[in-house]
Amino acid sequence: MKFQAIEVNHNKLIKDYIAQEKKICSFFDYNPYQQHSFKQRLIDLTNRDFNREQLVVLLQTLYQKWGNNEAVLKQIDRLKEPNSVVVVGGQQAGLLTGPLYTIHKMVSIILFAKQQEKKLHVPVIPVFWIAGEDHDFDEINHIYQSVDNRLIKQKIGQFELERKSISYLNLDKKKLLEWLNQLFSNLTETDYSLALYQKLLNITNQAKTYVDFFAIITDTLLGDYGLVQFDSGDPLVKKFETSYLLSIVDKQEEIAANVWQQKQRLAGADYFIDLDLKQNDGHLFYLHQGSRVLLEREENGDWASKEGSVRFTKQELIAHIQINPESFSNNVVTRPLMQEYVFPTLTFFAGPGEIAYWAALQPGFHALGIKMPPVLPRLSFTLLDRTAEKMIEELGYDIAQIINQGLEEDKLRYLKSQLHPPIDALTEQIMLSIDAVHRPLRELAATLGSDLEGLAEENMELINKQISFLRKTIERRVKQKYQTELNKYDYLQALLRPNQAWQERFWNVIPFLNRYGVDWLDELLHTDFSFSKETHYLIKM
Repeated sequence: MKFQAIEVNHNKLIKDYIAQEKKICSFFDYNPYQQHSFKQRLIDLTNRDFNREQLVVLLQTLYQKWGNNEAVLKQIDRLKEPNSVVVVGGQQAGLLTGPLYTIHKMVSIILFAKQQEKKLHVPVIPVFWIAGEDHDFDEINHIYQSVDNRLIKQKIGQFELERKSISYLNLDKKKLLEWLNQLFSNLTETDYSLALYQKLLNITNQAKTYVDFFAIITDTLLGDYGLVQFDSGDPLVKKFETSYLLSIVDKQEEIAANVWQQKQRLAGADYFIDLDLKQNDGHLFYLHQGSRVLLEREENGDWASKEGSVRFTKQELIAHIQINPESFSNNVVTRPLMQEYVFPTLTFFAGPGEIAYWAALQPGFHALGIKMPPVLPRLSFTLLDRTAEKMIEELGYDIAQIINQGLEEDKLRYLKSQLHPPIDALTEQIMLSIDAVHRPLRELAATLGSDLEGLAEENMELINKQISFLRKTIERRVKQKYQTELNKYDYLQALLRPNQAWQERFWNVIPFLNRYGVDWLDELLHTDFSFSKETHYLIKM
């Protein structure tokens, strides 16, 4: 396996953040590309208290459902040490771990924790925050699979009407098994297929919820590297977080107003982020009749849902949180704040979208009297198989060009170049010539009555349709003639630039585990990647 750093396209905010431009840096508290930032972060964390003993018990209890790897248990136990810190990142509990970027984030967390432990000489624990609070089942109920060089959305048959947190969503094991069988029927059988299928079948039988399914698969793949998982939606977690949630509620007015203002400042600096904010946002969900509803704070200080089905005075809200904390959950703004309360965070790993909205969150941290942790862009990888590598050589393309731009336009240009003369120009010229020849007939017909004039126009339209039909027939024949070459474009597009996005956004890890086993993943985790500037790597399998 070979590695090659690739320069990829980013939006303005991410480009400026990676370059640490002064304008964007003012929205963050640390420069994540300087080692002294992490030394300073350690000092800053020593001035704060964390409920380490109870946190360890909580993590041990959560892990009992997912595995018993000694490496994970050891990492959990190390959190008792007063100078220990964590490297953390998170994602939703996607099926079979979801898109590849989830794996990329986990790899980043594990590797950076190992690197920083050597540099800082303190225990650094890798932690993955499973966003079990999230309720949008449609975002996680599928994976994409390449079938005949086209990405097909393979959606599980389970239907959920309620907006229920994923942590509470039980697996329909019959539907999951049907879905799993369909996936494997589309995979080419290899020496790894049977063992992989059997392992997933066993996990299906073991898991109760979608979070369990995600966590057990993750532990199977990465447990040996001590990756600690945390389900933010678990009822035990909610009880542990009660006092933290009350602190956030107490500062809600300041958090909401200041984060909203920060977004305006970002826009003034030409940074536009995809974060829907209002000054009266409660940034808090409440579980009502089986579904999560978002609360807002009204002018009189009451907390209510938008449609008015739920309403609390502030005192009622506080009392309800104390009695029934599992009924409440964070949103995109308060989840990072809660994470900062729970864990002594050395650094947070983020994808491009997360970095953008974290830029708005700095005032939220400051409202609680704490700093935003250093935010590092996660690593990202493009996996390149030998078949694709050979095709790229034959076509004479630069791999970075395909990753950044794709090949759709090149494919069309190639197809048109096989026609001499070009079919577009030839068709247009023929239509113009026939129109000129046909015009005297239309003019004569017009002098003999409106019915004949209409017939002449229909006749001209019919001729043009026949020419278009012939054109399409010729194009299909040419396409068939050059299908072998066109298949190369389709294969590369599906693998490297699916749906005009990076591979990591649509591909799942299973096709690569099915083809190559787990050795390539182990090799990634034994590679000392740099986290300085380049964060995208081409992996030649």
